[in-house]
Amino acid sequence: LYTLLLIYFFIFTKYKNKLAVMYKENILKKLKASKITILKRTVLIAVVVLILVSLLVVSPKKASAITLKEL
Repeated sequence: LYTLLLIYFFIFTKYKNKLAVMYKENILKKLKASKITILKRTVLIAVVVLILVSLLVVSPKKASAITLKEL
């Protein structure tokens, strides 16, 4: 058990800096991915709101004549 602890300590101290860099890069990748997801969601919500507002502004007859292909 003591030798296992020594081996673990040696490996951990040897690769501690490398592990910290990998951990930091992993966090940065996750942050970047979450920013992209939030941006996509925001753009999607904005497009849906614009479509709904444009349908409310247009008269009901014209709105019923608009098809999804025209949008």
